[in-house]
Amino acid sequence: MGFPYEKRLSGKKVGLRVIATAVFVVALVVMVGRVGSAGAASYGYAAQEMIRSAQVVEVAPGQTVEFTVGFKNTGTTLWGNGGSNFVSIYTYDPKYRTSSFRDASWYRTNQPTKLDSLVVPGQIGTFRFQLKAPTSEGDYNESFHLAAENLAWIPGGQFNVTIKVRRTTIVAAAAVPVTAPTSAPSSGSYTALELTRSTQTVSLDPGQSTVFSIDFKNVGTTTWLSDGKNFISIYTYDPKYRTSAFRDVSWYRPDQPARLSTPIVAPGKFGTVSFRLKAPSVSGTYRETFHLAAEDKAWISGGQFSVTIVVGQSTQVASSSNITIIAADTALTEADGPSVVEMVQTANGFAALKMLSSGDRLAMAAGSTQDFRVAFKNVGQIPWVKYGSEPVRLKATTSISQLFRDTTWTEDYPSLLQQDRAENGQLAFFNVRLRAPRTNGNYSARFDLYAGEQPIEGGTIEIPVEVTGGSVSAVVPDSIVSEFSGAGSRGPNIRVGLFYGLNPVTFAASGTYTLIEGSNDQPVRQLSGVTTVIFDSATLNYTVRNGGYTYTSDYHVTLRPDNPASTILEITSYENRPTWDTSVNFNRFRGELSVHYMRSTGRLWVIEELPIEDYMRGLAETSNGSPQEYQKALVTAARTYALYVLSIGGKHKSEYHDVNTGAGDQVYKGYSSELVRPNVAQAAEDTRGSVVTYNGELVVTPYFSRSDGRTRAWSEVWGGSKPWLVSVPAPYDQGKTLWGHGVGMSASDAVGRAADGASWTDMLSYYYTGTVVKRIY
Repeated sequence: MGFPYEKRLSGKKVGLRVIATAVFVVALVVMVGRVGSAGAASYGYAAQEMIRSAQVVEVAPGQTVEFTVGFKNTGTTLWGNGGSNFVSIYTYDPKYRTSSFRDASWYRTNQPTKLDSLVVPGQIGTFRFQLKAPTSEGDYNESFHLAAENLAWIPGGQFNVTIKVRRTTIVAAAAVPVTAPTSAPSSGSYTALELTRSTQTVSLDPGQSTVFSIDFKNVGTTTWLSDGKNFISIYTYDPKYRTSAFRDVSWYRPDQPARLSTPIVAPGKFGTVSFRLKAPSVSGTYRETFHLAAEDKAWISGGQFSVTIVVGQSTQVASSSNITIIAADTALTEADGPSVVEMVQTANGFAALKMLSSGDRLAMAAGSTQDFRVAFKNVGQIPWVKYGSEPVRLKATTSISQLFRDTTWTEDYPSLLQQDRAENGQLAFFNVRLRAPRTNGNYSARFDLYAGEQPIEGGTIEIPVEVTGGSVSAVVPDSIVSEFSGAGSRGPNIRVGLFYGLNPVTFAASGTYTLIEGSNDQPVRQLSGVTTVIFDSATLNYTVRNGGYTYTSDYHVTLRPDNPASTILEITSYENRPTWDTSVNFNRFRGELSVHYMRSTGRLWVIEELPIEDYMRGLAETSNGSPQEYQKALVTAARTYALYVLSIGGKHKSEYHDVNTGAGDQVYKGYSSELVRPNVAQAAEDTRGSVVTYNGELVVTPYFSRSDGRTRAWSEVWGGSKPWLVSVPAPYDQGKTLWGHGVGMSASDAVGRAADGASWTDMLSYYYTGTVVKRIY
């Protein structure tokens, strides 16, 4: 039933109020009759426009363009994305009209879109919808209004969009504050007021690290930005630009812990800076001073702060006060657990308690999609943030959960924190879109909360899913294997997502290399020495600088070694040092390197492309000192997995690479790893082109860290049947605990077998029952 719900009975208004209570209070009010803005206010609905993608939209006749608008929930009622009072946008002035810019993707003919996630009071909800231009050129003014379905027009929710339909158009800018410029102006007042901080005194053991957060209110006249020419960050201070004894490898620079976590902070609003402090080895009480700054512009008045850090002593954290949660109808069900939870003290300061979910189990057709919602309470010591160096996200932490990957995911992360920030005691909401695998069976999709790269204690949810209606074998067709065979002695090329978020990116090499234009893969210029690539997020242009030479492109750029056998590219601006030897930096790579901005995710990636056999040399899944036969078995299983990923078109299509460097795919450290692990590189050469096959076909070959005395069958973990993946005894793991999914080769057991004389081919045929190792190139 559409908005508004206008029905009269005997000339009188009829009202119905339903109130349900549980651990939290669910308040839902349905009023029959005409409800205006005054009625909306009485129900706690109010909004303030905060961002929009453009003040003026320019589009060619017949073409479509995406428009984004963000509203802050300034009322007292949670905005829902489901149920009878979901929040959406309607055409307005006159209301309910069919717009000339209606697109087929609209929710209804007079309703462009509805809210895609829950928005608690004080947070921002984003609405994105397509505008399709009519065939006639001209200037148009379209009016829309925010509404709570069947209930009210939301005060403050009306907005107008000026649309210019022209044969020649320009691309709209990225989302910016309604009242703020897109970059810091040449003049203006930078002034800050400290509001809150995560703790007054930080207590750490020697060598331990923790995240410190501080909130400032922008009390000046200039908008703060986390990016651009005059981005806001914090520096060490008193004396300024010093290298702190608490510097962590995650710091932006040695004297600059972090940029502003909040992307845009308009005057009168507050922003957060979060960064990690790593304690030195010497115990004692320290006082560290920092200062807020506008890059290349000014120290921000009121932005100096000091942190007392106690190393080698512990402190107690007081428990939180009782908190009552009041929310609108969300179709979420209560999870088991106490209604009031004291603050949980953990090593990293993060802790969670599952409170709500949209269901206990799912039934899905193979290949279909379904949305799942879950809410956790922050019961830790540190606020959760959506942005910055430690954003809180749900992560698919097992191979089975990764089978439900959807195109809306970012790598292994299906959902960001929906609001900008969740303090201790507050609920945080996450929306997950699952795409069912093609194989029938009963699955258990597990997801875990992470703050950056750190797991959050208590932040686990397991979703039982039954998949019906399809079955696809995990084998690679002979036709694709034949393509691999024709790729040459080093195998087909694979694209590896090395990292993202570094800008500018500086490269160096001992030999020559060629700059390649991304739009046509054609050479631009031969280079040598040091090259810097700078990406401008405002214009989406790449600038390449090498000595006195400058080149600009609106496509991604690639540096390709002229002699790949002898020229190794080094990313000198990239720090990736292991804790066990900080003299090592995993920043050197054999392949060609691209700097590529992904509009789908807003990430600036550095991607390496190289032959798969060169990729195998840089694997870091085992140590250099592990048994040689185990190393051969491992790299063969890893090669088979990598070729399987290539056969399905890669795991990260939306970000233009096949695999990344983490444990979610395979741990890879590039050429530097070859120098640290020469035995692993040799094992890759000794087994070059060798893969695991079943009935002559290349198959998927999972492996994991350690079993509890036996491996698991594919059917036990992921459902369906894979005859080469059945449970087998793992005697060298007897008495240990399972670490990993349990399917395929156990690394711990295989090391024991190799130490007792088993060959690499024997181990592979043992863990992958009935398989044969075959060399395909």
